[in-house]
Amino acid sequence: MWEYSRFLLVAVPEDTVNRQEPNIENFDGGWLPSAAEGMVDVLYVYDLGARSNLYCNRSIWTALGYTPQDIAAMGELFLATLVHPDDLPLIEENRGRLFNAADGEVVITEYRIKDIFGDYVWLRSRDNVLDRDHQGVPQRIVGIASDITTEKLRELDLKNQMSVLEDALEGVAWLDNEGHILRGNQAIANLFRSSEAELFGKSIFDLLGQESHPDVWTALYIKESFVRDFEVSFSGGDGQNGYLHIRLIRRTQGGPIGDGLILHTRDITAQRASLEAVTNYVQELSEAQVELELNRQELETVNSELRRLAEIDGLTGLLNHRTFQTRLAEQIAQDLRVALILMDVDKFKEFNDTYGHPGGDEVLKGVGQVLTRFTEGTGTAARYGGEEFAVIFPYENLSEVQTFAELLRAKIEEQEWPYRQVTVSVGASVLGSDRDRKALIEQADLALYASKKGGRNRVTVFSPAIAA
Repeated sequence: MWEYSRFLLVAVPEDTVNRQEPNIENFDGGWLPSAAEGMVDVLYVYDLGARSNLYCNRSIWTALGYTPQDIAAMGELFLATLVHPDDLPLIEENRGRLFNAADGEVVITEYRIKDIFGDYVWLRSRDNVLDRDHQGVPQRIVGIASDITTEKLRELDLKNQMSVLEDALEGVAWLDNEGHILRGNQAIANLFRSSEAELFGKSIFDLLGQESHPDVWTALYIKESFVRDFEVSFSGGDGQNGYLHIRLIRRTQGGPIGDGLILHTRDITAQRASLEAVTNYVQELSEAQVELELNRQELETVNSELRRLAEIDGLTGLLNHRTFQTRLAEQIAQDLRVALILMDVDKFKEFNDTYGHPGGDEVLKGVGQVLTRFTEGTGTAARYGGEEFAVIFPYENLSEVQTFAELLRAKIEEQEWPYRQVTVSVGASVLGSDRDRKALIEQADLALYASKKGGRNRVTVFSPAIAA
């Protein structure tokens, strides 16, 4: 990672420079303070006539990734190669100023220069004349340059925010944490029949009315970032009441106001008037028309509920057998890798005989709840019939089927039950290459039978050996 440093440039005595051989070694003699090469700042000397850099210290490598030798090798192409094309005219303009500069006069230039990675860094250079020829024409310069990239980015961000603020058609204001206006644009000043200067320091509640807007007041005390919208009434400067749509935004980082708030306002008085007119019109409709619409909506609701009930098992809330068969056929038709689980509540008849049918219903509902939670987003659960349940789910490899079925069995066993522990026997199968739905169900059923025969409360995945 490159870390940009501040640059410091110092003057070089004229008698140390060999004008016939302008290379960087000529400036590396004993006259130069030894501390210069150890500084994090950059030292350079530039030849105005040759348009080339005569000397820079090793810190140019830290700043831009180039060695002093790299810069020297660029010769007169140094600036044309590295300076941003849009900034070259400014560089040329200030070069002309240096030719006419008086002794001691400093010429300041802000420009972008490319580092070794191709990224542009902002620099601020302070240049002055180092020496002149016998006619007094400047020959070489030295200057002071600083890396101002961070400063420039903040400046551009602030400029953009200010531009948005002033150009916005809606009212915009920046508030402090107590709701006082730090700055507002002309649109919000017009809204409250005021000037931008008169808005400064006013509380937003001086304009809105604190007691009538508790939601806005409460939002001021929320310290994390948020965006909230309100519709509020207000009294304009002419005494006329109206309505505003307010968006209040807190920015906890960045921006020119630190952790303050941004307030957007839009006058919606006309829209509210239109809404009230429409509301009054609807209220004036005949009772028969209103009742007809209500009846239509009620019928749609009833029909929607009937459609839902036709797909749902009333006791467990799972899909019923018919809908299960439909969903299974749909997934097979989509060319998915489909696995099927069939499970049976162990010794359910014995449970019914001991605790009665209400107790048995509680078990079925409890199993349905476990299946609903466990398969949400991963599979489709249904009551297959009686105490038997089914789950359809996609899979990638056969080991996933065993793991999924085992987790489901364990979830039911670990559930807290009101009378005694409830377990299930589980059989699983996967859709074959022939994509035969009937075969898939039969194989899962055979696997389920094998689990029950093997002692119950276990998982069996179908294999040809089971069918033998």
